[in-house]
Amino acid sequence: MQVKQAGEILINPTAESRSKKVDIEKLRRRDNRIVKGRFVNFLYPGSVKSMMYRAYKGDPVVKYSFRDGEIYEIPFGLARHINNDVGEKESEYLLDAAGRPSKLANRRKRTCAFESLDFIDFESEGPSKHETTITDLPPLTQGK
Repeated sequence: MQVKQAGEILINPTAESRSKKVDIEKLRRRDNRIVKGRFVNFLYPGSVKSMMYRAYKGDPVVKYSFRDGEIYEIPFGLARHINNDVGEKESEYLLDAAGRPSKLANRRKRTCAFESLDFIDFESEGPSKHETTITDLPPLTQGK
């Protein structure tokens, strides 16, 4: 029997915890892939937007600056973060019978986006199932 000190948690690595670590490493590899795209600032067109980003605990915090309309190569995780999480909260209020305002809804208004110029399926490890190559096309026939 092990004696614990106050505040100490003893962790016994199990197969489940090892598989979670492998899953996190797989996600980290996916999120660190470099993608190419155009940054679009909806709120202030033509301006520069700066942001700090760290994908996983233990990663360094990196400052990124993006100018509206320019093309960048950034990690896939940052592109996904820009498209899904960056925005402003937008609330709507209604007055009740007593004239007091009550919050109706919280929405997020997108202020910027990262439009991908790559056509890569990042969910699969191989080529995209939607890719076609020129060899898949039938040969051209010349008319008489």
